Amino acid sequence: MRRDYEQVVESWTPHFIRRTVDWAGRGHIGYRRLVLPLSSDGARVDMLLGLTEEARSD
Repeated sequence: MRRDYEQVVESWTPHFIRRTVDWAGRGHIGYRRLVLPLSSDGARVDMLLGLTEEARSD
């Protein structure tokens, strides 16, 4: 996960991924994660905005 964040900072590009993990007691859980680069001065990425959501298969 840290590498994903570093890539967003270095490339100034958003990162979106869908993953499935084996969660103890709940089986396989899917999730989506979006990370956006933000800059307070326009010269460097100094903030990240992230959203993680469980991907339900209703």
